[in-house]
Amino acid sequence: MKLSREDSSNEVMALSEDQQQSLLSFIGYGDIGNVDIAFFMNEGGLGQQSLEDNIELICNQYKVGSKKWKDGYWKTDEWLPGNIRKVPISPFLKLSSRMILALEDREKPVENWFKKGDRETEEIVKKFMMENGLYSNRPGIKSGLFDWRPLPRRSEKEPLPYTNVDQKKYLDAFSFKRAETPYSEWGDQRVRLFKNHFTENEVPILLSFGAISTKLKLFKHIWAGLQFEEITLKESKKTIYVSTRVGKNTTVIACQFLDYQNLGYTGARELTEYIRRNFAV
Repeated sequence: MKLSREDSSNEVMALSEDQQQSLLSFIGYGDIGNVDIAFFMNEGGLGQQSLEDNIELICNQYKVGSKKWKDGYWKTDEWLPGNIRKVPISPFLKLSSRMILALEDREKPVENWFKKGDRETEEIVKKFMMENGLYSNRPGIKSGLFDWRPLPRRSEKEPLPYTNVDQKKYLDAFSFKRAETPYSEWGDQRVRLFKNHFTENEVPILLSFGAISTKLKLFKHIWAGLQFEEITLKESKKTIYVSTRVGKNTTVIACQFLDYQNLGYTGARELTEYIRRNFAV
């Protein structure tokens, strides 16, 4: 269903108890039980779907075949070579695609993948996205996506579109503000799910973008005693926080949001160069 801007901004719905529990148990996209790099974001978006269609996908279709879905479930996309589909406008998706392609390309310098206005590279990135290169079963570097907060919305700039969820109390609970609310258990449940997942599955590199202070608290809840080193990237002057290795050989790297205004082209390139120098991806 294609929505106009006016239609999408007016979408609202009430979540049933079953939908709430399903959303709380859905943790991301990609073959995240067998992943090389995973991105850890704030919350899910709606993509090209309407709000109700998106909730239907997560709460019903994505659960098919998942017998223990309450222990955490996810959706692995199908890589479709030659597929033609609309390319999302998301700067995050475009920059993260460049990162994956740059890490796969051992012949050229990373900087070749982050030159603004390079039409040839833009076409390669576009093709990668059209064929579902991210979060799929595509050969090469396996990427995944985790979302911390369970309730998707079209944009973090818009209010939560759920008539039976108190937005302030919900966001406070997921920012580790200590007032006890009905959503505190939601946050605790998500911590348990991620803790169990990272205990049982190897995620060599976990890249966390945005909400740095909240994410650092979250990761210390997941891994007791976790320590971070602050590293300032030379050109962009952006700070990244690199953890000690934890769990099943996981290194967490936290930094600003991956878009053109925050981490930017330069910061994304420098982060990719840092990964290439320090990890066998």
